Amino acid sequence: MGFETGVRQGIADYSKAIQLAPNDADAYVYRGYSWESKREYDKAIADYSKAIQLHPNDAAAYVCRGYSWDSKREYDKAIADYSKAIQLHPNDANAYFNRGNCWAKKTEYAKAITDFSEAIRLDPNNVEAYCNRGHCWRAKHDQEKANADFNEAIRLNPKLAVRFLN
Repeated sequence: MGFETGVRQGIADYSKAIQLAPNDADAYVYRGYSWESKREYDKAIADYSKAIQLHPNDAAAYVCRGYSWDSKREYDKAIADYSKAIQLHPNDANAYFNRGNCWAKKTEYAKAITDFSEAIRLDPNNVEAYCNRGHCWRAKHDQEKANADFNEAIRLNPKLAVRFLN
């Protein structure tokens, strides 16, 4: 079975699960993942929103919806969802990392650096966070701090770091 066929089957299976158990928030989240993998972000957002309606304290659903908003370049909505996820689960390095990416895309580098720093504090081996924070330092014309982050990324994982530094 190919990827596209598997995604279609997943959507069908989760849709059936939702018919059988319409209050199962996880089924909406998983179907949302499937829509997201097809780049059908509006459908993914609708499913994540339903999951949030059913379980408003599910930080992961906010992160997922934030990612879909980010993919649609609706950064303020993504930032709001990542912020809610952080409020619910303050130790989620991924939420800080993703929110940092949105701040960087909005060229709000100081806020991005703050979020990447927190992501690194929570996950000190996050090569992407070092690379992205380094790019923000460089955008702020602080090459010394940028180089320190790039060097740390390379130290942690030379092959992966090169991918993000180009």
